[in-house]
Amino acid sequence: MYVKSFVLVAIAIFNSACASRYLEPQEGELAALEMPVKHVKVGIGANSSIYLFAIKEEGSSCGKVFKPLGPKNRGDKTATVNIPADREIFVANSSSIGSYSFCNVAGSFKSAQNKKYKLT
Repeated sequence: MYVKSFVLVAIAIFNSACASRYLEPQEGELAALEMPVKHVKVGIGANSSIYLFAIKEEGSSCGKVFKPLGPKNRGDKTATVNIPADREIFVANSSSIGSYSFCNVAGSFKSAQNKKYKLT
């Protein structure tokens, strides 16, 4: 299972340019996901960090990758979105410092109805 999760997220990161904009479901069984929004710090060398998430598609071993969340209000450090309940959710972090890039799987979980998940 962990290998599948890693492969899914790795593919997600490499295909993030092809990621689609996330449209929150408003009805049905829902959970909530709170994630940091894109962080960019300009100083000696560029420093940026983004979180991506993917939702595993029902009846498939693949997931759909979504673009990083943006703040709903100017100055927000996090964004919260509705996600479907009872689905596998994968989260990854991609960071860069100067010309070096790093990627790591932050985790995966199966969402439960009316629960809130916070990525810190």
